[in-house]
Amino acid sequence: MPSFRTAAAFASCLLLACCLGSSEGDAGTCNARDGSCAASEPGKQGNRQRNKAWWNSKEGRRFKSSNVISLNTLNFNKTLTDLWNESLLVAFFDPRSKSFADLRLTIEETADTLAASSQGDGKSLGHIAALDVTVDSYLSEREAPEVRSAWQDTDKGTYRFGRPRFLPLVIIFYRNGKRHYEYTDVVKKQSILDFLRRQQAPAGGWEISETSQLRRILDEGPGPFAIACGLDSRAHPASLDDSQESSGNASEINKTQILENATLAFNESAHVLSGTLVFAKVPHQTCLQLFDLNVQSGPSSPQMLYVRSTAVAAAAPGQLIWALSNSTPEVIADRMKLMQWFATQRTSVLEEITPDNSWKYLDNAAPLVIFMVDERDTQARAQGEALFGTIESRLQEKYYQLVWADCKEFGAQFKVTHRCPVVMVVDMATSGEPITNNVTMRQIQEPSLDLHTADAAWKAAAVAAAPGERLLLWLENVTGNVRKMIDDHYQRITNASANTTNRTDNANDTGSGNTTEGNATALEEVDDSAADSSGNFLEEWIDPHDANTTQIMNGSLAPHFERYHFLLYHMVKLRESFESVYGNALDFNFSILEKVQKQHKHMSNVVSSTEEVRKIIQDKATRKKVWKAMEERVHFLEKDLEELDKPQNQQKKHKLFKAVLKSHRALRALFRKLYTFLEAKARKGTLGVSEPSVQNVARRKASEMSVKEFIERYAKPGVPVIITGLNVTEEDPWTLDFFKKHCNVSVNLVRRNPKRDSWGRLEAAGQMSLPEFIDTFGSNATRRKWYLHDWSLPRFCPAVFGPPPFKGFTVPKYFAGDYFQRAAFEGYQHSWPSLFVGSSETMSAMHIDSGNTNFILHLLSGKKEWRFYRRRDLLNLYPSPMGPHFHLDVFKPDYNKFPLARYAAQFLGIQEAGELIFIPAANPHGVRNLEDIHGISMNYVDASNIELSLLENFMANDVQKIELYTDGKSIPHGLRSDQQPLRFGEWKGTDWKSLQYDLY
Repeated sequence: MPSFRTAAAFASCLLLACCLGSSEGDAGTCNARDGSCAASEPGKQGNRQRNKAWWNSKEGRRFKSSNVISLNTLNFNKTLTDLWNESLLVAFFDPRSKSFADLRLTIEETADTLAASSQGDGKSLGHIAALDVTVDSYLSEREAPEVRSAWQDTDKGTYRFGRPRFLPLVIIFYRNGKRHYEYTDVVKKQSILDFLRRQQAPAGGWEISETSQLRRILDEGPGPFAIACGLDSRAHPASLDDSQESSGNASEINKTQILENATLAFNESAHVLSGTLVFAKVPHQTCLQLFDLNVQSGPSSPQMLYVRSTAVAAAAPGQLIWALSNSTPEVIADRMKLMQWFATQRTSVLEEITPDNSWKYLDNAAPLVIFMVDERDTQARAQGEALFGTIESRLQEKYYQLVWADCKEFGAQFKVTHRCPVVMVVDMATSGEPITNNVTMRQIQEPSLDLHTADAAWKAAAVAAAPGERLLLWLENVTGNVRKMIDDHYQRITNASANTTNRTDNANDTGSGNTTEGNATALEEVDDSAADSSGNFLEEWIDPHDANTTQIMNGSLAPHFERYHFLLYHMVKLRESFESVYGNALDFNFSILEKVQKQHKHMSNVVSSTEEVRKIIQDKATRKKVWKAMEERVHFLEKDLEELDKPQNQQKKHKLFKAVLKSHRALRALFRKLYTFLEAKARKGTLGVSEPSVQNVARRKASEMSVKEFIERYAKPGVPVIITGLNVTEEDPWTLDFFKKHCNVSVNLVRRNPKRDSWGRLEAAGQMSLPEFIDTFGSNATRRKWYLHDWSLPRFCPAVFGPPPFKGFTVPKYFAGDYFQRAAFEGYQHSWPSLFVGSSETMSAMHIDSGNTNFILHLLSGKKEWRFYRRRDLLNLYPSPMGPHFHLDVFKPDYNKFPLARYAAQFLGIQEAGELIFIPAANPHGVRNLEDIHGISMNYVDASNIELSLLENFMANDVQKIELYTDGKSIPHGLRSDQQPLRFGEWKGTDWKSLQYDLY
């Protein structure tokens, strides 16, 4: 089933989607992809606990049954190999989540049952394993990307610190050492056992010869069943005599072709859908004995059956209540159409919907028709199923999703507990809140009941004679609008497909359709030997009053507020740089920075320095105060500014707009005054500081430098260093030929443009396969200017790491304590290492790595030249106030134009193949390749730069990362002095919370 998984358009307050409020009953939203969305009844016992209990309980919970196989990155591949011929269900879980709390006992009980049943005859129905996604997140992302589809989120509105935000539990089915598909049935013991029993059927389906054999398979179940009638040899027409006239044999030839195509289509369906259906080939006569078939097309014509059993235990176990046949040649002889026909049938008249499988219904635009009934009342369930069975064939799948749900589980959510059993319709496709309608089973059976208080839809339906007809009419009445929307949607798809076909045909007719290499033809000619150029430095910051103020104030305030805070942060950093470099020699008045922040509560910085960040991490009271301020800031930016744009609030908006524009102008004046003041003194030689000499980057042998020394001498102070004697690829060497072999994918390439005001002065250049680029970048004149820059290997070429446990790359001990690896799906976590490939004509202009991250690059071949500055020298390097670029060209510095640059202390490093270079966070640097190179890099955050990185998060209002790194429990802080190098799989699968840290 296609799934959008986010269900954003449908799940704002829908079944299972608004029930993750706090224990005090907060209404909230959650992505129903997580099975944790059900509200618990007060006083309800069992494994479905109140939110307060599971949120406040201890973290690090695991499955307790020894029959649930514990998986991790290191043992994953071996476990799959050991269980090669057996069925394996792997639960990828977040131990903090409510889905884990709700489903843990069910999964453990099922695993125990499987273990017990396998001890008798030695045969195993299957196994259940579990993997903690908060520890082994890289493996989880590769094997179960569905985990990343949604957070379990309990609140509507803007961000709130301290609320539960966890990942869903996802179950994946494995066999023969590989993933097959996600288990999407109900997470109940019997449902799981039935699923595993279906896996026991022969891969190509049963070959049935006798009626009793088929009856036994149907009785023992579980279904549903896909049965091919008449594909056996006895159904084939007699061999044709070559002497017969062809005209008389046309129909026989056609039947033969249909039979052959139908056999191929059925075999492929059995292969692709194996395990979801039980397939069987049955003689035509046997089908006639058990099923009421349409034989108008002749006894030798093949027919396909979709057969299912009742969902409620009946007097005769396995009694067949429904069998749908299809003998249309256009369907049964077409593999795709037949497969689709089988896959889209309902597994029962009313499928069960629970918190753990609700997402697959919420992602569908078709109205959700819910028969709400007490799960224990099998008689009422059977009556409801029988009622829907009378009209099922008239309720098309594209218009109606037919399900039943436990009234005790969900009735309170819709305030229908007292009315159950009841039929509800939830329209999720209409804009705004989902629309719900309901009618009780008593009303359907007794149409005169409460008719005077009924709505128009039911009054119109109540006139029908039979209960099934009344239900059908009511469903049609309440779903008319959404069914029209669905029809319009399908019509648009049909029209778009027709237009695409016509365009393709026209293109083929005119001989068009030729492709060009990347977008090289669109690139302008540039002289990349020229110095970086961005115009006049002081004039780049435009005075907002130069524009039409009235026109600006009639627009949205939000982008101007965002720009103001960016410029404020820029000036705060320049002040910090001034005080560090010139503070002992010169005086300059920065008081305007405090004045502009007093214009409005939300025009001030919540946090302005790394010292403040450090206090937030260490002091709970400070943290709570800052969290509250950040919540108010986010609410202001997301809600209050939107309110100010409304016509009735124009006076307030204009007042704040004026304050923002006035402060913007004041910051610009301060910027110009600061640089005018310093440049005048620089030209006179009266800055009061001497010009520093260029320092060579130190070289250190890895064998002679401990983790503690590296942190204290280089990482913490922000000093670059070249480390020799490291081996980061202990398996196959990562040569260019290695990457050609393992990474035959398309890559995006960049080039330097000295006039481009972009990060590193880089711009998009072209696109081609990596092997082609590797073969030609050294000889092709155009491609010698192109650069494969920071290309993520985990994202785009994970094959280089090998299969689990991923031994292809080794993280040096100095960088193994990366905080990104300590959070499940942090965002940057699985981006590195990345690949660089370029000729001696490529480079990156001066820049600062985003997020104030540390950076390393291990050079595998060639030679590079690096030029660094300490972050304290930012002011002297002419950073743009309008973007990520620098006006100073680090390789061609114009000291007449940029006189302060003479007073910036530069580090120079020449890196040879086999060496690793460390670049501290926030250090401006530029790099050029002296020879053709390839290397691998990594950005990271640890105890040496966490305050700097978090400061950037505060300035960006990235509240999720702020909470993640400051809440005192999500991310363990600190480093280990005895840290050892880690293979990639070890690095990705370490339980960092279980370790002790003795550094910082």
